[in-house]
Parts: sequence; structure tokens; C-alpha cells
Amino acid sequence: MLNKKFIFIGFGILMLSGCGGNIDLAKKKIESSVSDPSSLQYRDVKGYSEGVVCGEFNAKNKMGGYAGFSKFIFSVSGDQLDATPSEDKWSYLCNDGEKKQLKFSRSDELKKFVVNGLIYKSNQKIRVEYSEKLSRLELEVSALESGCMRSKKGVTGDTGDCSMLMIKSSEVSSLRTSISRLDTESAKLKRWMDEREKSLTEVFGEIEIPPI
Repeated sequence: MLNKKFIFIGFGILMLSGCGGNIDLAKKKIESSVSDPSSLQYRDVKGYSEGVVCGEFNAKNKMGGYAGFSKFIFSVSGDQLDATPSEDKWSYLCNDGEKKQLKFSRSDELKKFVVNGLIYKSNQKIRVEYSEKLSRLELEVSALESGCMRSKKGVTGDTGDCSMLMIKSSEVSSLRTSISRLDTESAKLKRWMDEREKSLTEVFGEIEIPPI
């Protein structure tokens, strides 16, 4: 029983020393980012899970005046300092108790993001196929126009070229309309995804859209 107690206490000390070490690393990173490190003031600096340190700092600017307290998030694993974190990123990384709740509340949005990403990829693939087909049809239409023109002038050419020209021209028009619709839908999807990608990435990490 005593051994278990000592192990538990030892583990607690290690955890606390680890947090303290992370906080020191965060402060060193902040010191290297301000113009007057000796003027630095801190408040509410705490270590969180996954090697994250959060808090607020204030320092004098180049004019010699304090800029005011700003929130920061420091990630030990990537040695990265974010001096202007978004509210979503702060809520997620700087509150262990809310991480699961925030992930759960935004899980539907993440699913929609992935689905829209798949639709976007599919649209891009279809557009390439339509564009290639359109290029071939436009060449056919050009040749048919020449043949139809010659047959009308009574020179050479097949009178059937004029009938086929109407059919192929209609196909070209239909393809152009389809491509335009795809472009419009893809642009809407891209805007929606761009607006949400940053905040979702801050909560869930890098988001990978599966291949299609």
C-alpha cells in the first residue's frame, strides 16, 4: 500500500515538474518574440495536456509603452507560439474539461466538411472529364462546320454534315452548361470549406479528405 502511495506521489511530482518545464519553455519563446523581454508581465499561465501552455502576457513595445495583456498558446511538441489564438482554439486547448464537449458539439460540422470535400473532389474530377470531352467535340464541330459550308456552296462535302453539326453543337452547349453549373457549385463548396477549415483544424487537428 505504501509503495503505491509513493508511486502516486512521485508521478504527481513528475507531472508538476513537467508542467513547470513547459511553462519555462513558453516564457523563453515569448521573450524571444518581444522587443523588451525585461518588461514582460504574465498572468494566468498554466500547463495543459498534450504539452500545451496557455496564459496572457504584456510587454513594452518599441515606443516604451505597454501594449496590454494578450492571450497566448504555446505548443511544446512543435515549439510553436500563437500570440493571437482564435476563441475556438483557446476554448479547446486551454480547457481540458471542455475538449471532449467541444469535439462532440462540432463533430457534425466535421462530418459535413468531409462530405463537402468529397463532393468538391468529385466535381473537380468530373469537370476534367467534361472539359476533355468538350475539347474533342469542339474539334468535331469545327470540322463539321467546314463540311456543312462546302456542301451548301455546292462544292464538296457531305450534306449530312449539317445535320450532324446541329446535334454536336447541341452537345457542346449542354456540356458548357454542365461545366458552368459544376464551377458554381464547386465555388460555393470551396468558400464554405475555407470559412471553416481553420477553426475545425484547431479543434480536430489536420483534416484529411479521403481520395475518391
